[in-house]
Parts: sequence; C-alpha cells; structure tokens
Amino acid sequence: MTRLGIIAALPAEQRTLSTRRIACGGWIRLTDNTLLALSGAGPERAAAAGRRLIEEGINALLSWGCAAGLDSALAPGALVLPETLIAADGRAHNVDPTWHQRLHRCLSECLVVHTGSVVESRHLVVEATEKAALFERFRGIALDMESVAIAQLAAGKGIPFVIIRTIADPANSNLPQSVARALDSRGNVDLRKLFSYTLVHPAEFGRLLQLGWHFCAARRTLKRVVKQTGSDFLVPS
Repeated sequence: MTRLGIIAALPAEQRTLSTRRIACGGWIRLTDNTLLALSGAGPERAAAAGRRLIEEGINALLSWGCAAGLDSALAPGALVLPETLIAADGRAHNVDPTWHQRLHRCLSECLVVHTGSVVESRHLVVEATEKAALFERFRGIALDMESVAIAQLAAGKGIPFVIIRTIADPANSNLPQSVARALDSRGNVDLRKLFSYTLVHPAEFGRLLQLGWHFCAARRTLKRVVKQTGSDFLVPS
C-alpha cells in the first residue's frame, strides 16, 4: 500500500491542505495513508521533514506549495507540474513518470498545466533581474528552494516523487524588501519587522498589496488541485 508524504515549506501553503496548526518541523495525518509536514524554508529543512515522514512509514513524496516564476509568460496562479527539476549545480532530477502522467491527465481537465523544469535556488531570490538571469542560464520556468532536496531524498530511498507548485511571485516582479527582511528561516513573517520597514518606506504598501493578490491567486489554484485530485493526489498504489 502506498502511503503519501506531502511537504509544504510555509504555513500559508500548508493551510491549503489543512487549517490545523503544525509546528515547524512537525507533521499531521490528513488521512489514514496521507501525512502532511511543515518543513520551513530551504533545502535542509525540506530534506529533514522528508526523512521524518519516511520514518513514519510513507513511501511516496510530494513537494507542495508556491514558486517564483522564471518564465515571464506564467501569471500569478499558474500551475506548474514539472517533469524535471534542475539543481543549483545544473544536475537534473526527474519526477516519477507514471504519477506525473496521472496528475497531468486529471488536472488538464480543469487547469492549464505547465510542465517545464523547476530550478533550485539556495537562497531567497528577490530581484526580477536575478530571475531573468536564472531563466537564461537554466531555461526553467519556475524556481523554489525545497523540491530538489526532496527529489534527491526520494531517489536515494527509491520511492516515487512529484512536485505541484503554483506561481506566487511572477518573473517580472521584485519581492518586496519588507517581506525579504521580515521572513525568517521557518517561513514565518515577523510582523514587527515588516511594519517597521514599511513605515519608513511607504512605497512598500503597494508592493505588499500586489504580492498579496499574487499569493491569493496561487492559493486558489492549489485548492483547485486538491478538489480535482483528492487528498491522495492520484499516487500510484
């Protein structure tokens, strides 16, 4: 029997699957055969969360949440279901083809599905110019910090892996400096830092509103994915 482990980096991503509170580094049970972990941001935390889920008996891994766009054609909320991930060192990692094909067939019934590669970043990418440079170098369509680490763990354990991400930070947008300064390594925003910076730099208010709209679009798509696939995400049995 297949037991699925889902890894989300940020609390807002986790809440598209469950409103129950999860401590960073912890996990909850969604169904008898599906566990959800909140890892915190970055590859090390994602891999640690994956190892904990494997200790609990899961034998399939899903990287879940939002991504930054590298291809300017992808609007906020665009669904990314890549066949390949590209590590920061340029090495490629493939997802499980059977699982990917099942998801693609199902999700294509209600959403436009983008299958281009997702690129790994080892740090938070803030500027649109850096996204453009990464697009020119790797030709991936989106960027995240956790999925390659989860893919490497899955490959090492010989278990299937896929990634489902939606665009929350499009290619032509700069991430607000207030968010970059206030976001901690667990994926939580320090509101005191956020508001302190924004009060000194009032132009940030507009950027924050725009990011909020983008993130809402990404979350709506994630919820549509759950509605279409169910909580098992069509994982092969």
